[in-house]
Formats: sequence, C-alpha cells, structure tokens
Amino acid sequence: TGTLSGDEEGGSSSDTQSDQKDGDDDKDKEPDRDKTPADTATYTSEAYRAEYPKGWEVAIDDQLQTNFHRTEFRSADGQFVIVDRSPGKGGVDPADSAAEVERGTRGSAGYERISFDETTIAGQPAFEWTFEIDTETGHERRVDLFLNLGDDGYAVYGGGSSDFDSVLTRTRAVAESLEPL
Repeated sequence: TGTLSGDEEGGSSSDTQSDQKDGDDDKDKEPDRDKTPADTATYTSEAYRAEYPKGWEVAIDDQLQTNFHRTEFRSADGQFVIVDRSPGKGGVDPADSAAEVERGTRGSAGYERISFDETTIAGQPAFEWTFEIDTETGHERRVDLFLNLGDDGYAVYGGGSSDFDSVLTRTRAVAESLEPL
C-alpha cells in the first residue's frame, strides 16, 4: 500500500510538507521530491510517487485489479483522479493502450469521443483521450491520459465534475507529477 504526506484525509500520513522551489527551470537537475507545492499532498506506493490535490482522500490505495494496480484520489464533491499502473507494460505504445481501453468503452451509454490525440506529459510521449459518457449523476466529460514511465504503463483518468477545465487541470497535474521509484 502507499504512504501519504500532507494534510489529506484517509490513509496514513507523515504530515510532512514544504513549499516548492520557485524559479528553478533547470531541466537537467533532478527534481527535489522532498518539496511539494502548498496545494498538493504526496502519495507514495511501492512503484511510484505522485502529487494530488491537498484535502482529497485516497479512496483506493494501490489496489491490485486483474492485471494492474489502481489508486484513486477523490474530493469531497466527487471529483476524482485515478492512476492505473500496469507493471511490465512500459513498452506498449500509449496510443495502443488508449485504443484498447476505448474499445471497451464505446458501447457505454452516452459514449461520444471528443478527442483522441498524441500529447506529451512532463516531456514524455503520451496520449490523451477525452470523451463524454452517461454516469449515475448525468452526462459527463472525462479525460484519460496514457504514458509510460520505466517498465510500467500508466493511465491517469479524471472525472466526477461538470467543470471539465478543473478535471483536466487536476488530471494533468497528477500525471505530470508521476515519478517511478
């Protein structure tokens, strides 16, 4: 299971948090992972570290599914960001991973593809899939980001709010913060 730092609810907490350095644009330097932005908390599993919005809970903590591990960060109002890590799938093209997941989603009620495009996340090749789908609370726009880090493939999936700009911003921030251990 993962460990947490910051003032988040749920899980264990080491209650350590400090401000991120300002103005450090040197991309050749290793990031200082002892520092986190004031509005985020740090989550650490056996395989990776990620930043997520401060005050959100870890609703699912690195739980083994069929062939991947899932962590879910959730706000009190229901917005979520899910990190799915597929061990040993780091050699699979993120576009192929996205296409496979989309095939399983196409038949869902209200499904409509909005975008399906290559992108970059933290300077790494990635794939972004935006779609709309019917949920228990209504019709919603969601985003799924696919990338590879080390030997693992990752999908970072966000939704749970009618404010898609907020969903996209928070989902991208979590994806950009991922660091394999």
